Amino acid sequence: MVSAERTIAELVRNTDLSPADLRDALASFLWTGEGDFPLPLRDEPHALGWLQQYLGEAQRRSAFEAHTARETKHSTATVTTQLYTPRWVADWLAQRCLDLVDRHDVTVLDPACGGGQMLLAAADLLIARGLGAPEAFGRLHGIDLDPDAVWACRESLKLAAARAAGGRDGELEARIDTQIRVGDGLLDATERATIVLTNPPYMGTRSMSPALKATMRSFEPFHHDLYLAFIRRCSALADGAMGVLAQQTIWYLKRFEAARKVLLEEGRLCDFAHLGHGVFDGLSGEKATVVAFTWQPDAARSASRTTRFWDLRDADDKRSAIEGPPQVRDVAAFAAIPASPLAFWLPERLIRAFEGPRVGDIALVPGSQNKTGDNRQYVCAIGDAPPGWVPYSKGGRFAPWWGNWDWAVDWSDSARAFYAGNPTSNLLDERWWFREGLCYSDFGGRHFNARWMPPGCVFDMAGPAIFEASDDLDVLAALMVVLNSTAAREVLNALNPTLHYQVRDVRNLPLPDWSDPVIARLAALGHALVDATRDALENGGEAPGRLELEADRIVAEAYGSPDLVEAGASRRVHHRLEHTRRST
Repeated sequence: MVSAERTIAELVRNTDLSPADLRDALASFLWTGEGDFPLPLRDEPHALGWLQQYLGEAQRRSAFEAHTARETKHSTATVTTQLYTPRWVADWLAQRCLDLVDRHDVTVLDPACGGGQMLLAAADLLIARGLGAPEAFGRLHGIDLDPDAVWACRESLKLAAARAAGGRDGELEARIDTQIRVGDGLLDATERATIVLTNPPYMGTRSMSPALKATMRSFEPFHHDLYLAFIRRCSALADGAMGVLAQQTIWYLKRFEAARKVLLEEGRLCDFAHLGHGVFDGLSGEKATVVAFTWQPDAARSASRTTRFWDLRDADDKRSAIEGPPQVRDVAAFAAIPASPLAFWLPERLIRAFEGPRVGDIALVPGSQNKTGDNRQYVCAIGDAPPGWVPYSKGGRFAPWWGNWDWAVDWSDSARAFYAGNPTSNLLDERWWFREGLCYSDFGGRHFNARWMPPGCVFDMAGPAIFEASDDLDVLAALMVVLNSTAAREVLNALNPTLHYQVRDVRNLPLPDWSDPVIARLAALGHALVDATRDALENGGEAPGRLELEADRIVAEAYGSPDLVEAGASRRVHHRLEHTRRST
C-alpha cells in the first residue's frame, strides 16, 4: 500500500467532514494547493480514487459482516466490491497491453473504472509515446455504476490532463465528462475499444440478489462470479488487447474450467502475473489472491501461443519482482492436469506424472466425514473428555507428521443417533471408525500437511482421513512422506489453489516412482519423522528438520524434479516462522 493510500485512509477515519465536503475540500486542494491536507498528496493523481474507496470502507465491511452472519444478499455491486487497483499494477497492465497493440489510433476503455486508476496509467503511457495531453486523455472511456466514483474518475483525469498540458482545457474537460459516464459496464451498449483495462467487481452467486443472479445466467459459463461476467464482457469489447486484475480462481478452479477454456480457445493469454496475497491492503482470504493478465482475441494475436508468467506469490517486493524476467510456457502443456489449471510453476516432469497412478489408485480417501451439527455439545478438549468420547481429527494448525490431537467427540449411542438423524449432521460410515491411517488439515493455505492418525480415532470435515486398503502401515508412512513433500504441495496447490483441499484433489495427486525400494526408503523416513515430531512436541526433543530435508529430496528425485528441494526448504522455514509468529 503506497503512502498516499495510507494517508487517505487515515483522513477518512479521522475527519469530521461529511463525505461530500471532504471530496470537495480534497479536490480544491489538488487543484489549488490550498487546504489542510498533507502536501505530498498534491502530486498523487490517484488521491481522489483512494478517497472514494475509503469513504465506502465502513459500508463495505458492514455489508460483508451481514452477509457472513445472516446470509444477507448484497444489495449493490458498487460499495461492497470497491477495491481499487494499486498504481503499480495499473501501470504494468497498461504497459503490457500497449506493447501488444501496434496502432496509432488506440482507444482505451474501463467498464468498471472506479476512481480511474487504469485510465490514468494508460494516459501516462500514451503521453510517453508522443501523444499530446488533449489527444491522450481524449482517447479514454470509462463506465461505473457509482456516480461518486465517476466524479472521482473525471476529476482525477482533468487534474492529470491539466498538469500534463500546463493548464486547463475546457473542451477536453467537457469530452472527459462525456466519455466517463455513469452506467452499467456489464450490460449497457458500449462501443468497442482497442484496449480494455479493468479491475472488475467481485461477487459470487451466493452473495447476489435474485435479480443479479438471474442476469448472470446469460453469461454462462462465466456466470459463477460477477468478475467472470466482466471478463467475458471485456473480451467481447477488446479489438486489440484486454488487461485485467482479478481473482485467481478463473485460471485454477474446476468449477471455472469451461470459462477458461473459452478464453484460451478464442485468443491468446499473453502475460500472466500471479500476484498472490498482499496486493489489497486489509483484504484476506481467497479474494485476496489475485492475478494480473493480458489477453488478445484471435483476430489480433500473433502466431505464438506461449504465455509469459511471473510468480510473485512469495515475493517480498512485488513491484520490483514484476519487472524481472518471466517464465515462458505454452498453456497447452497444462491439459494433462485434471481441469487444466494454469500451474505454470510445475516442472514438466511433475505434469507428466499425471499419466501414471494417483493416490486414489492405492489409497482410500473417504468422501464423507463425520459432522456433529452441534460442536458445542458434542466436541470438547481431549483433556476434558468423559468416558465414551474418542479422539477427533479436526484439522487445525500446520502440523505435519504428528499433532493436533486436541479434541474429543461424543461417540455414545445417543450421540451417534443424533449425528445419523439430525438434518445438519452426518454420521461417519462405520468402516472408518477407529482405523489407523493418516489425516490432514483441509484448511491448508498452500501448505498441505498430513499426519499419522493412531487407532481409536474418528475424523470430521476439517480433518479428513486416508487409509490403505489392506492397512499396510509402511505404505501409509511412505504416502505421508509424499504428501508432505514440496513436490506434492506444488501439485495440490495447482489442483486447488484456494484455502481448502478437497478429497478429489488428494485422490488426484499423481504418485512418484512407487517401486518397492522407494516405498521402503520413504516408509522408514515416515515412521522416523512421526517418532521425532512426537518426541519434540511431547518431550521437547529436537525438531526433525534434517529428516524432513532428506525425505523431501528423495520424493523430489522420485518425481524427477530434484530442483524443487531448495525452494521447498526455504518455504517450509518461512511458513514455520510465520506460523510461530501468528501463534505467539
